[in-house]
Amino acid sequence: MRISTYVDRLWNNWPVKTLALAVAVLLFFFNQVISLDETVLSVALEVATAESLAVADELPDTVRVRVRGDESVVQMISASDFVATVRAADITVAGEYRLPVFVERRTSARDLGPLDLFVEPDSIRVTLDDLVTETVRVVPETRGFPARGYELVQTFVTPAEVEVEGPKRFVDGRETVATEPVDLSGRTSSFTLRLTISPPNPFIVVRGGSTVEYRAVFQPRIVGMTFTDVPIDMRSLFPGLNLAGVSELPAVEVEGPLLDVEQLVISDIRIEADLAAITQPGSYTVPLEVTLPDGVSLIAVSPSEVTLEITGVSEDFENEGES
Repeated sequence: MRISTYVDRLWNNWPVKTLALAVAVLLFFFNQVISLDETVLSVALEVATAESLAVADELPDTVRVRVRGDESVVQMISASDFVATVRAADITVAGEYRLPVFVERRTSARDLGPLDLFVEPDSIRVTLDDLVTETVRVVPETRGFPARGYELVQTFVTPAEVEVEGPKRFVDGRETVATEPVDLSGRTSSFTLRLTISPPNPFIVVRGGSTVEYRAVFQPRIVGMTFTDVPIDMRSLFPGLNLAGVSELPAVEVEGPLLDVEQLVISDIRIEADLAAITQPGSYTVPLEVTLPDGVSLIAVSPSEVTLEITGVSEDFENEGES
């Protein structure tokens, strides 16, 4: 009798009770939805490959990850709490593959409670190529020019060669690799510095260190110049003798630093002929002596000797001098 009463009460106004239960369930789930939060993170993408292969095409640095969970938890997380990976370690043959993107929590986020993770894109096309190494010559890249009057005469790179590795399509047959640019603008003196090697693309890696020592040697720029018809200083002409003529005036070719040579004038060049040994009128061939300013060198004097016509002082000239 008592059980029947309970059953009657349970079914009494059952539509109203059913509606109340449904409303309660809806309120529960609505409350759960209200307490959830969502955020979008840019998570770093990593690719794991077999040791014999390398990625040979550009991949995005990050992927978009939507994270949904309890509001208090979502507000605590950041992109550094997750890692996105493409797992290609089991692939051993070069080629193109479309592989899924996996998102995992890092250790710092494993105890934060349940989270729903959605990654975009969920798969990525990956090009794999054979991983090879090559020994290449290091070539310093230079910009600008030394100061006027100076020139770069020699460079040294230590080490002169390095090993690079990367996908076969980029490394195989490569002979050189460049350094970061060196500015030579206005340089006048030698210098030494450390330079970073700059591979031609991000798929090539320098093994054993990516810096080299670079030494540049500068010196004044040496130029030549020729002066013609340079006057001769006749030294020690014997009294009573007269210089009647010179076969020709010499040309002098000199060389030296540009900044010094370009300032030379013909009067800076001294050419002398020593006539001390001549005591009688006649025709004589005498050598020429050339004196130049410091820093300037003699290349040639032509002719190196001249023929002089020496005469005695005329009697009329002597009488005129006595009167």
